[in-house]
Amino acid sequence: MIVLRRLSDALAAGDTVYAVIRGSAINNDGSDKVAFMAPSITGQARVIAAAHAAAGTVADTIGLVEAHGTATAIGDPMEIRALQEVFASTTRQEPCVVGSVKSNIGHTDTTAGIAGLIKAALCLHHRTFVPTLNYTRPNPEMGLDPRLFHVNTELTAWESAGPRRAGVSSFGIGGTNAHLVLEEAPPAPGHDDEPRAGQSEESLAVAPVAEQAVALPLSARSAQALRGQAERLAAHVRANPALAPADVGLSLATGRALFDHRAVLVGSGWEEFLTGLDAWRPAPPTPAWSAAWRTTPGTRCSSSPARARSGRAWAGNCWKPHGRSPPAWTSARRPSRRTSTGRCGTSSAHPTPASCGSGWTWYSPPAS
Repeated sequence: MIVLRRLSDALAAGDTVYAVIRGSAINNDGSDKVAFMAPSITGQARVIAAAHAAAGTVADTIGLVEAHGTATAIGDPMEIRALQEVFASTTRQEPCVVGSVKSNIGHTDTTAGIAGLIKAALCLHHRTFVPTLNYTRPNPEMGLDPRLFHVNTELTAWESAGPRRAGVSSFGIGGTNAHLVLEEAPPAPGHDDEPRAGQSEESLAVAPVAEQAVALPLSARSAQALRGQAERLAAHVRANPALAPADVGLSLATGRALFDHRAVLVGSGWEEFLTGLDAWRPAPPTPAWSAAWRTTPGTRCSSSPARARSGRAWAGNCWKPHGRSPPAWTSARRPSRRTSTGRCGTSSAHPTPASCGSGWTWYSPPAS
């Protein structure tokens, strides 16, 4: 999956940025192609040059080209010739690496361009060239110029004196051509720009990263079992403080079955999560459906609390997104009807359980 976001917004939010799209271009071969399904050297060369112009870069600075690379007798030679037409005027000292993810995973049809984009972004992020599998020698029809291009067959560190950049091509039936110019992401604010190539899994696991919001989902067959899961999770975290919240959240989200009783805790660090777990356990949800929000005592809440849809719960109007109070829990089963409104710490037509003093309020549906 690819998520696109304005670079300034991503950096401000502490997102992990894998690559920056500096420029892009699309065109169509039009009448230059000899048949509907035939490629055109001229059209492909033009789109690559246009992408470089949009990015404000020159071919000399491109270290990797993720080619469309369909391994066809006509397509690959024409693609290489188009690339060499654009790169011919470069004064580079080392050839540019060219390859295609299709040798690794096959042709993914309409998502082939996205697959190539993911590969190029990961190469930039890890500063590493990955091998093109099963390659032994170039198609003689390509006329591959070794001064301009090199097909990489081994995992190799990507060394560069300047910003690492990659080009990504995707060509479609009918003569549509697309090309992107990517650049490695700038270092996150407040973090050193340390090399990523050759890092071990251990070094990657402890590398400093900006705090990000993480969801820890729990699911059980009963409310009592759900509380037990929360208790066990808190105990496990205290016994293993080196665990990464994102890793635990991924395991809980993808490695556990979904049952009727569910809860999600959102936070950005173990201190915050443990505070939320400890605050939640003494006052569990009551009857068939309930929800908790972070609120200010005395604040009137919406009459339409979180609703469960496909196992997910969204907080209603009582959500208070600012501040660093304990993270908000939502726990839900599909309600038969909406609850009435109430005030924290006061009675209502349908009283809520226990206290609001800590900023937590539980709402239960009226008896059917």
